[in-house]
Amino acid sequence: MSAFEATLQQLPKPILDKLRAIIARVRRLLFIRGFFATLAVGLACLLLIMGIDATVTLFSSAARWALSLTGLGFTLLTAWWFLVRPLSRKITLTHIARILEIRHPELQERISTAVELMSSADPESVKGSEELIAAVVDSAVIDVNQVDPKTEFKGGRAGRFMLVAGVAAALFAILFAIWPRHIGVLAARAFAPFLDIGNAWSDTIQVKPGDLRVAIGQSVTVEMTVKHDKLRRAEIRTKQADGTESVERMTLLGDTPDGAKRFSVTFPSVAETFDYRIRAGSAVSEFFTIEAVPKPVVEQLTLRYEFPAYTKREPVEAVSDTGEISALAHTQVTVTAQLNKPVAEAGFDLLGFPLETAPTIEGNQVKWQFPLSPKIESRYRLKFKDADGFESDPIDHPIAALPDRSPEVAIVSPAVRELRLRPSELLPIQYAVTEDIGLSDVSLLVTPENDVVAKEIAQPAPESDGQPGTWRGTAALNLASLKLDPNQKRLTVLVRARDNLPAEFEGPNEGFSEKLTIIIDAGAKTLAEQTLAAQKEEIRKAIESAKQELSQAKNEVQQAERELSREDKVSTQAMRELDDFRERANGAQKTLREVAKKTEKTVFQPQGEQLEQVDEKQVADAREAADMIPVTDQKDQRLAEAKKAQQQVDDAIQQLKQIEKSLNDADDEMRMVAELNELANEQRQLAQQANQRAQDAAEKQQQMAQNQPNEQAQKQLTEEQRRQMEEFRRQQEQIQRDLGEKLKESPEALRDILAKQQQQAAELSKQAEAIAQEQQQLQQMTEAATKAEPDQQEAFKEQLVASLQQMQQQIAEETNSLKEQLDQQQADAGKPLENAAQQTRQAAEALKQESAAQPNPAPASEAAK
Repeated sequence: MSAFEATLQQLPKPILDKLRAIIARVRRLLFIRGFFATLAVGLACLLLIMGIDATVTLFSSAARWALSLTGLGFTLLTAWWFLVRPLSRKITLTHIARILEIRHPELQERISTAVELMSSADPESVKGSEELIAAVVDSAVIDVNQVDPKTEFKGGRAGRFMLVAGVAAALFAILFAIWPRHIGVLAARAFAPFLDIGNAWSDTIQVKPGDLRVAIGQSVTVEMTVKHDKLRRAEIRTKQADGTESVERMTLLGDTPDGAKRFSVTFPSVAETFDYRIRAGSAVSEFFTIEAVPKPVVEQLTLRYEFPAYTKREPVEAVSDTGEISALAHTQVTVTAQLNKPVAEAGFDLLGFPLETAPTIEGNQVKWQFPLSPKIESRYRLKFKDADGFESDPIDHPIAALPDRSPEVAIVSPAVRELRLRPSELLPIQYAVTEDIGLSDVSLLVTPENDVVAKEIAQPAPESDGQPGTWRGTAALNLASLKLDPNQKRLTVLVRARDNLPAEFEGPNEGFSEKLTIIIDAGAKTLAEQTLAAQKEEIRKAIESAKQELSQAKNEVQQAERELSREDKVSTQAMRELDDFRERANGAQKTLREVAKKTEKTVFQPQGEQLEQVDEKQVADAREAADMIPVTDQKDQRLAEAKKAQQQVDDAIQQLKQIEKSLNDADDEMRMVAELNELANEQRQLAQQANQRAQDAAEKQQQMAQNQPNEQAQKQLTEEQRRQMEEFRRQQEQIQRDLGEKLKESPEALRDILAKQQQQAAELSKQAEAIAQEQQQLQQMTEAATKAEPDQQEAFKEQLVASLQQMQQQIAEETNSLKEQLDQQQADAGKPLENAAQQTRQAAEALKQESAAQPNPAPASEAAK
């Protein structure tokens, strides 16, 4: 507490209380006046803002903020001027005492003098004696008691502000009572410009759908109804990204049954979230939000194929841009869809085919796994639904189950489809097989004339030619081994290939070549003659074609030379002639290359090599000379190149003529080759006949042994066998003499051409000799059995049966061995031999059982004794 305040506390209590009461009265009046002044200004500003908002359509929130802030500014200024500033001033006791003495002159400043003397720190010599000060204070106490604070400071000025504030409040109350919603909305908009609410007239319009959540790309229709008879225009205002609004007029649809106007506008494809509001006359709605939510979309589709086991293929997995499923039937397919958002439901629809597969949903990833059933060729659709119920757009993808196609078989050689052959011919059939997965076996199907069932001849497995899915092989058709009837003069031959499709998948598939017809004619030319003649004719035609191309090329370069001699530069016409020359030369080269390749490993291989030299030297040099003409600067050099090209073409034509002449000179060699081939065929046929005769003789020996033959029958059989063997030796000697003559004429040709045929004939001869030896053993055993005593015949018979049984077992083992060799080359290739081996074993077993079942003659002879 300061010294001055301590002195004031020494004033008499009546003076101090009165002065304080007056100060409190003054401050109270200042507060009341300032409060009601502020209230009056605030209410006035509020009413003014509400009036402006009610009469002027405000679209911008900035305008609302400006009005509200302006009103708030005036209100705050009033509060500062009438409330804060007056109340912030300090009112002292001396100040109040002087105010009282000014208003009451009769007090003669006794109150202020007493206050000053009591609060003064001057010495008594200056301010006076204590008795004088006490007298002044007593007089001031009497004067203060006569002052009334309420009378001195009345509330007249505060009352005026109270009246203004009351009038404003009453006006607001009256308006609110009449239009409660409108006044409430206007007041809320004035007090809180940040609120998103419609204006005072927004209750007259109804907006549908209001706030809405839609999928991106979905269409939205906004409808508005308003009860206004004269209204003909309404607009929708959408807020842009920069805060501005775009305005679009709504379409008047008509009147509702209750007389309201209907307006609408359609957004065909919502791409992003936006806010909108509707204006109809003076009414402006609040902002509504159309929230655009992305639909479930497949961002990446991965396909995995697990192929059937028989294909021996590794699984394949790859990202698919098109979603197309195309794989071999019975493949296990896994479809993995990577989505842009998590989904609640997923579906896999296969159009036109039943398919039961449950999805595996893990966040943004959905998987399906199913086997690709055969014959499916349709479209599938992936369906997704998110937690909001939005479904993905329907997109169809192709799906197809590729069948394991049947092998495609083409006969490469012979080129013709009808042949006239001798019955002793061995026809090599070169074929090509195209198969997408793998081969099981290849065989020849031979159907003789008047036969219904084809004879199946198994063939070795073909070899791959280096290209995926392609095999090449050679099937040998031995006409002499077919055992044809004399009246069967026509054969139909097919090459059949079977793939490795398992039986559980309805396999295997079979592929057949074109029909090859063979006419049996003993007087026909040999196959070698026909083949060589066809090869010769093909080479001759190719040479003739190449000569024509080169002759035309020569004409072109001659015309180009004439053009070059007339012009200093290469003219357009000369370039055209040179281009034609190149085209002709290219055609000749292509023809020469093709025919040279076909002559490989044939009798005409030397001519083929010569044709290849013509292509690579003369024709190539001619082309090179022609190519140098356009790039040569000197005219005389261009003419020299043109003459060089002509000379090379002439040389090529001369070479082709010489090669063509050499073809005619090769007729003797072709004849010799054909005769050698025929001798080889006769050798092979003779060996086969001997083999067959030996087998027939063995069968007759077996029958005689089982039927207890007599000595006369045995002699007849032995004589017949001797005649057959003698005939075989005679024919063999004749063939050897013929071969000897051919060897004298051309020993090298004989060795080269007959190497393979002699090897085959030798093998057949060995088989015939082996059977003949077995036949001789059987004959000896039979003679011994015939001459033996009755009690010894049974022992000989058992020995004979055992020998026959051993032969049958040996044949079965050889057949089974051949089957295993074929199976090693290719799966199931030896299957056709399986029945043959089994039947041979059964024959041996039956022979054994038959021998055991016959009675023993030994006891009977003993009983006769």
